Amino acid sequence: MSRIYGFLGGVLTTSSIAYLTALEFRKNSAFISGELRASQSILDNHGKIKIEPLQPIEYEARLSLKETMKDVWNDEIIKGVNWFYGIQWNSIAKRVENGAEKAVNYVKTSVQ
Repeated sequence: MSRIYGFLGGVLTTSSIAYLTALEFRKNSAFISGELRASQSILDNHGKIKIEPLQPIEYEARLSLKETMKDVWNDEIIKGVNWFYGIQWNSIAKRVENGAEKAVNYVKTSVQ
C-alpha cells in the first residue's frame, strides 16, 4: 500500500511541476511576443512622421449659475483654509513674545 501512495505522490508532484512549468512558459512567451511586436513596430516606423490621433475636447457644463457660484464659494473657502494652515504660528508667536519683552523692558527703563 505504501508503494502505491509513493507512486501516486510522485505522479502528483511530477504533474504539478510540469503544469507550473508549462504555465510559466506560456506567460513568458506572451511577454516576449509582445516585446517583439513592440520592437518590430519601432523598427517599421523609424524615420516616419508620427501622426498623433486628435484628442476630443472635453469641457464641463454647469447646470445653473447657482451651481457655479457654489463652486466659486467652495474654492474661496478652500483657499482661505489652506492659507490659514500655511501660517507659521510658531514664528509669529516668537515675534510677538520678543515685541512684548522689548515693550516691558522699555517701560521698566523709563519708569526708573
